[in-house]
Parts: sequence; structure tokens; C-alpha cells
Amino acid sequence: MTPESNSIRLFGITRSKGKMYEFGLPEEDHIAIPEGSNPAELLLLTVGNLGDAAVQYFEADNDNVDSIPLNFSSSYFDALLQSKLAPSLDNDLALLASAAYYLDNRPGSSLVMAGFQHNDVEETSIVRTLRWLLCSAWDDIPSIDDEFSELLRPLIESIANHFLSGTDTDQLFNYTSSLRHLVYQIGGRRDLLLTDIICAVVHKRVSSSSWVNLPQMSGLTTQDWLQSIQKNHFPKELWPSQLLLGNAGIFSGESGLVQMPTSAGKTRSVEMIIRSTFLSGRTNVAIIVAPFRALCHEINQSLREAFAGEHINVTELSDALQPDYLDELEELLGVTPLQTPTIVVLTPEKFLYILRQTSDVIDNLGLVVYDEGHQFDSGYRGVTYELLLSEIKQLLSDTAQTVLISAVMSNADEIANWLLGDDPNVITGQDLLPTSRSVAFSSWPDDRRGQMMFYEENIGRRPDYFVPRIIEQQELRLIGRETAVRYFPEREESTDISLYLGLRLVPNGAVAIYCGRKVTAEKIVSRSVEIFKRRVSFVPPSNFSNAEEIQRLMNLYILHFGVEDDRVKAAELGIFAHHGNTHHGLRLAIEHAMQSGKIKFVACTSTLAQGVNLPIRYLIVSGVYQGRERIKVRDFQNLMGRAGRAGMHTEGLVIFADSTVYDNRIADSWKFDSAKELLDSNQSEPTTSSLLSILDPPPGLAAMEPDLLVDLLSNDSTVLRELVDTFIANNPGTRIDSNQLTGQFIEKRNLVSAIESYLMAQRSDIAYDDFIRHIEILVSQTLAYSLADDDKKTLLLELFYAIAQRIENIVPDTARQLSFSKTLLSAEQARDIEIWVHDNIELLSTLDTDDDLLDFVWEILLLQIGSKFATTVQPVNLPNEIAILWISGCSYHEIYEHVVSESGTKPWGENRRRKLNYEDIFNFCEHTLGFDFPLGIAAITQFMTDIDEPDDISTEPIMKLQKSMKYGIANELAISCYEFGIADRMLSQKISTTLQDNSYEGLNFIEAMGEHGDNVRTVMLDYPEYFNNVLTNI
Repeated sequence: MTPESNSIRLFGITRSKGKMYEFGLPEEDHIAIPEGSNPAELLLLTVGNLGDAAVQYFEADNDNVDSIPLNFSSSYFDALLQSKLAPSLDNDLALLASAAYYLDNRPGSSLVMAGFQHNDVEETSIVRTLRWLLCSAWDDIPSIDDEFSELLRPLIESIANHFLSGTDTDQLFNYTSSLRHLVYQIGGRRDLLLTDIICAVVHKRVSSSSWVNLPQMSGLTTQDWLQSIQKNHFPKELWPSQLLLGNAGIFSGESGLVQMPTSAGKTRSVEMIIRSTFLSGRTNVAIIVAPFRALCHEINQSLREAFAGEHINVTELSDALQPDYLDELEELLGVTPLQTPTIVVLTPEKFLYILRQTSDVIDNLGLVVYDEGHQFDSGYRGVTYELLLSEIKQLLSDTAQTVLISAVMSNADEIANWLLGDDPNVITGQDLLPTSRSVAFSSWPDDRRGQMMFYEENIGRRPDYFVPRIIEQQELRLIGRETAVRYFPEREESTDISLYLGLRLVPNGAVAIYCGRKVTAEKIVSRSVEIFKRRVSFVPPSNFSNAEEIQRLMNLYILHFGVEDDRVKAAELGIFAHHGNTHHGLRLAIEHAMQSGKIKFVACTSTLAQGVNLPIRYLIVSGVYQGRERIKVRDFQNLMGRAGRAGMHTEGLVIFADSTVYDNRIADSWKFDSAKELLDSNQSEPTTSSLLSILDPPPGLAAMEPDLLVDLLSNDSTVLRELVDTFIANNPGTRIDSNQLTGQFIEKRNLVSAIESYLMAQRSDIAYDDFIRHIEILVSQTLAYSLADDDKKTLLLELFYAIAQRIENIVPDTARQLSFSKTLLSAEQARDIEIWVHDNIELLSTLDTDDDLLDFVWEILLLQIGSKFATTVQPVNLPNEIAILWISGCSYHEIYEHVVSESGTKPWGENRRRKLNYEDIFNFCEHTLGFDFPLGIAAITQFMTDIDEPDDISTEPIMKLQKSMKYGIANELAISCYEFGIADRMLSQKISTTLQDNSYEGLNFIEAMGEHGDNVRTVMLDYPEYFNNVLTNI
């Protein structure tokens, strides 16, 4: 029965009561339940709904089960349990909630509720059996002894044997029918209800069984799947999303585009796709492409764990783009068939680099999985990702399987048509929400205590219910000679309110505060240190975290930042920042600690929406703007998906902390309307193409002549400025000056460089005129062309023709074009670096230390790769000094101290300067030195390799510099350690020092571990668990 208005009102009262306890509101501050309202009245309705659904499931009428009443019932049982309004029914409510969630296709929430139940010596065999079924503890057979035991025992044994070893279930439904018949004859009303639920759960469990489904869905035998399914951690039952994939043919080799909501079981689904591919013999090579390095690490680690103990190789490759990738992938190049099944996890940039070295890598490739596949409109990375897929589409065998996965893609059909061709296989699981989510807005309109306004479904002017007296200012202790009164939280600061709410909620579960900017996340970290120093009356999150892991994380932070840094002090409190400038090793350690429940509090940017699994219960939104732009709806939806992790929570809570969003919703509604839009998945932006966006006029210009736009995009910087000046002069009403417009086109030119690299790779040895004719085919393979209207298609072709002509002017020799394409740089950059290498090869080949090489290549890197930081900082030598400290392995603390001692400054405004801060140093080290410059060094290496004379040129020193620059590590043993998986620059060097102190003189970390492993493991006990787990792979 569908709930009506009074039922919904009573449900709201129940939810409100539970939220008061959740927020830690003292009972004397609770709102009194309105006279004449009894939330327990809903039990009759909700129990009846559950019973009706159970009967329908047992009678195999699953398609006609109405999910609305079942969803209401599961949420109500859960809410009543949290409200403490019926404490004598807690065990029964947990049992009913678990059953309702399970039948409502939310197995993760069901498992959470099953964990709330406790053993009761007086419970009946029917209750005990149902609880066992919901816990799915197949190897822990319950003890039962009453009038129904004779029929329950064979049922229990049959289903346990099935899930443990795959035995058939022929008799199982006879057992359930006989049990139901007997209970209906002699049982009480409670027995009848629970027996119907038992029969429904058994029916649904078997229909979802891995033993039943995977052989059928993959076209393989049960024997083929036996070892996989019997692994301890392999799911014995498929979740709804995995059933959807199997029914769509994905496990039998069909290509497809998959829309799978966050927390729906994506990682296990990918594992099943890979297993079915390897077991069927379709291929021995699978590649997983993920757009972010941190996500690649996470996927790599999860697959290593999944395939542990099996003869399957899982590799991620090193992060430095070098030709020696080909050595690591020798078996993939088609010379000899690959004997050991291999999974390669890599970013688009790595994959593209490999393809540039040789496209033969595709020959043995039978499966490509693209994760976070909506990232085609994310600037340069988006262009790279799109051109990679365009290239692979042409090279991949017709029999190979392609799977693109995304949680947020509103135009899935368009993307699938481009990637997979006509009549593509699009699998949409957007309705399979594994957990429910509530939304709350903070309200603090006057001097009273602030409150939380809750919405369950549609966001309107009036909330569904509210929780009062949540936010209360505290007066903080003054320090030293301070006299001005200080409070927490400050009413006008959404970051303060976010931190306050996080501290209030963290006893219940993990908290993430979303910040639009990296500096805001760091501000929250520093503010937390300040308020606890001033004796704020909260218990720090460390009290709800694992004390040993907190200490280990602190130790790692100390290596990077020194003892006195706020990050270290915040780590001691159990509060961490996670954003694009968080050092790679720290990010890995934080992510693992959050995933394993060892830490509970993080302030983060949109890195949380980038596919990385941080299982949180509370997402607190401090603001929705990333600089001047609001976060995209689709990214916010992805972000929301992190709140309420399936299997850990039954609900996630999203809180908008800025009280003006709600309080000004009528008088100044734009913030509230913006929040409503972000919460509406139907408003998600379509996945577009960064390649296509190149053709858009710059901001501030309504339009631009197509020919001029192409000229601006396809000429060098000198001509570009002349064209811009002419355009400004001919259009006096333009609201943008010459410098701004030039800067915007230089940014667009960076995207064009990816097109140049792509065209040079496609040129081969055909004549230019023939290649021009071939360009139309190449362009038609892009997503940009697929999405463009006729005018844009014509303009896109003109741009590609112009770029091809520009390449021909710069480097007409096709062999050199192929060589240039391997650098991933523009034709002009590659040409100038090639010339520089030829002019300096004699001296370059004599240099063999990092410092000498860096000093020698510094100017060409600045000239060709560029760095605003390096060319505007004062003193002028400071960037080079920072780079030397970086490649020498100095900590951030040491680098920052040097910058301070040199009075380092950057431009600020038109004529002013400002001191450099940590954020400036992070950006320069992690991005310029850690990514951009190594790409330039790789190009130098490429052209040194191409030189025939002298024939004794060694590229080992320059390749060593590239890795030192990429990782910020001094010695080769530490680099080997880093590349093995101890991917933290300070920790890998500490391990290297330990090995050298124990008289190891080699350069290979795995070799060193053979004799000195115990010493390394002893040192590692003081550092985060993530890295200790990496060592278990040795």
C-alpha cells in the first residue's frame, strides 16, 4: 500500500527524532512529539507492505513488486530503530529492516541492518534462520531446535552447500514450500510473516547466486568458475548492478557503455568482466584506463588483492614516461603470445605514450575498460582521452571487448554511438541506488542556536522536518595578550560551520567536508588546530579513529613538513586534507586509512568525485564554487555518491553548511536554486568534448570569424599576438584586452598541441596530399565530430587541415613526424628540442649527474615547456634552486625553509609582489617539476636515442634525471622502491637509507628485500598501513 499524507507526516516525526539523537542533541532539547501522533502506528502498514512483497517474491512475480511501499517500509523500520521510540522492538526492527532492504534491491543496507541484530537465546528457529539468511554467513550454520527444525535444517544445509560449493538447488524450493505449508497450518501470525520472508529471501538469494548466474551469463561452465567463486572474498551473490551487466552480455564478451551509480559494486563488476574474459580464453591481456593517477593506484591495489594467489599479473607501470615501458610490455607487442594473463592499469597519458612508441601493443589486446569515462571535457586531459579512444577504435580488433563505465553521463546514447557504433549496448543502472541519501540545510537566521532543515524527496520551500538547536557558538580561550572575544563557529564563515558540524557528527561515522578550492581545505585544517589549541569543547576525531594509524600518518607528515607544521598537528587531531596538491604518498595513505575506517575526517576538493573510494557517511558542503565557476551538476552527483557507502551505511547525509543558502531562499533565492539544481540528477550536464570546445569563442566574445579562429589556433605565438592585436583594433567594442585574449588562445593552443601529436602519429609515410584526404576519416572518428553540428564539423575539419599544414611547414619529413609524435609535444616544441639536442649532444653525453644535467637542460625546459612560476619568481635563480632541492630528495619543509631564507616572492596585481607560500611550492614541485618538465626530458631522451653518431651515447643519466624529477627522489634504489609501490618520496628514501645502512650496495629494491626485508618491515611499522600492505606483494 502506497503511503499517504498522514503516513508521510508520521514518518517525518520518526526521522526527526532519530536525527536528534544522531546529532547528539540532549534529550531535554528534543522536540516533543505532537499530541495524538504515534509513529508506531505505521508498523501495521509497513509490516503489511513487507509481507505482501515477500509473498510476491516467493511466487516468482518479482516484476510486479511495487518498490515504493517496500522502500517506505525499509526506511521506516530503520528510522524507528534510530528514533529509540520502541526500544523493546530493536531486534525485530533490525530484522525487518534488513529483510525489506534486501528485497528492495539494497543488499548493502540489508547487511548493515543484519549487523544490528544480536543473538537471543529465546528466539525461535524461524527468527534465527531468517537472521542467518540475511547475514549470509554460510559457513556458520545456526543451531535450531523446535517444531519447525525438521524442515528448516535441510533448507539451511541445502542453501549453505550451494553458496559454499555450488551444489544444485533442485530440492531447495520443495523445502521452502513444505515449510510454508506447515507454518500456515500450525504457526502464529509472526511465524507466518517471517516464513514468507524466509521463502522470499531464499528465492531471491538463489536467483542472484554467482554459482547460478556467472556460468550462464558468461557461456562458461560451473567448473570454469569454481576456483574464482570459492575464493574467500569473491561475492557468492551478484548485486543488482552486476546482474544487469550479466543480462546485457558484458560477461560473455559484449561491448557496452555502463552507467553505474557510485557504491553499486563497480570494482567487483570489473573483476568479473576480467575473469570471464580470461576464463573464456578470449584474450590474455586486459587494459584498464583511468583518468587519474590516484584512481589507477586504487584499481591496481584492489585487483592485486582480488587476484592474489593466482597466476595473473597485475601491473601499473612506472609514472615516468620512458621508452623502457616497451621492455615492461614486451610480451604485449605481438612478438610472442602472452602466456600469463595480464592486467595493465594506466592513465590515458601513459597509454598514449605507449601507443606512440609502437601501436603493436594493440595486437594481443582483447579487453579495454575505460573507468570514469565521462572525462572527455576536462581540458588537456580530456583531449588526450578523446584522441586516445579515437586511435584505439581504429586499431582494436573487431573481436575485442570495449567497456566504458561512468556514474554520471546524461547523454550516454550519444557517447555510445561514437565509441561502439550503431545500435550500441547501453546499460543504465542509475535507478539502482545502493543507499538512500538525505539532504539538510543549516539555518541560523538570528542569535538563537542554528538548526538543520531536512528534505527527503523534492526540495521545496518547506522542509519535510527539522532538527533544532544544533549550532551553538562557543567562546574560545584567548592566548597571550589577546583581548578581543573569539567564537567558534563564526556565523559568517561557512567553513567554520562545516567544521563545527563535522566535529559534531564524526562520532557516528566518517565525515568529508567538500571545499571548492584547495586553499579552503587547508584553511579548515589550520582552523581545526587553532580551535583545539583554544580548547574548543569537542572531542577530536582522533578519538574515533585508530590511534596507531593516526601516529603512523603523523610520522609520515613529519617526514614531509617537520614537527611544527599545522598539517602534523591536524593529523594528531585526526583531521586531514585531500586535494590535488596533497603529495601522492600522503593521498594514498589517507585514502587507504579512510577506506579501512582507521581515520574519520577529511577536508577535500573535487578529488573526492574523481572515482577514488572514500567511504563516508556525511558529506558537508562548505561551498559549491571552484574559483569563479560552480561545480558541475554531474560532478556534484558523483560527489554525493560517496556519502553513505553500501555495506557500511544505510543512508548518507549531504549538508549545505552555508546558512545563507537556506535563510535567504526567498529574498535572495539564487543560492538555494543553485543547490536544488545540483541535487537534481536530471540537470546533469551532458558529456561533451574538450576538442570541440577549442572552437568556441573565448569568454567575453560573442562570436569570431571561423577563418580567424582557425588562424589563431594554428599559428605560433608571434603570429598569434599580431592576429589578436589586429582583431582588437578592428573590433573596438570588444570587452577584453589584447593580453587577456592572447592568454586565452595560448591556453587553447596547448590543447591544439595534442592534435598535432595525434596527426604526426597518424601520418605514416604517405604523401601529404593523400594524408590531407585521410584527415576527414581521422576527424570523423572523434567524439567532437560526432557531437558537432554541420557548421562545427566543417570548422573542425578546417582546423585539422590547418594544423596538418602547420606540421608540414615545421617538419615535412614523415620519419621525423613519427619521432616527434612519440614525445606527445607539439611539432614546434619537438623540433626545437631536437635541434637543441643535435647542437648540444657532445656536451650532453658527457654529463652524468642530476645536478649537472639539470643545470644544462634548464633553459630549454623553460623555453619549450614553460612555467609562469619559474619565469616570474624572484630571486630569478630560486626556481632552479627549488628544482635542485626537489631532485635531491629534500622535504617540503626543507624546500620551504630555503624559499623563506631567500625571501622568495611572486607577482601580485599589476605592480606588487607577495611572499611565496606552501601552495605555490606544491604547485611548482608536483605539477611543473613532477609532470611537465619530465615530459620535456623524455623528449630529449627520445632525440638522443635517434642520433646515430656517436654510437656510444648513453641515455641512462638523462633517464635517471627524468625519474628524479618525476618523483622528487635522489637515488636509484629509492626510485626502485618508489616504483615498486612505496610511492611516497620521503618514505622510499628512508627505506633506501635503511638498506644502505645495512650494507646493501645494489640498486634493486626487490633484490634488497630478499636479504634485508625484516629490517625494512621493522622501519615500516612506524608508517601508514597502506605501504605495509604493499610489502605483502613481495
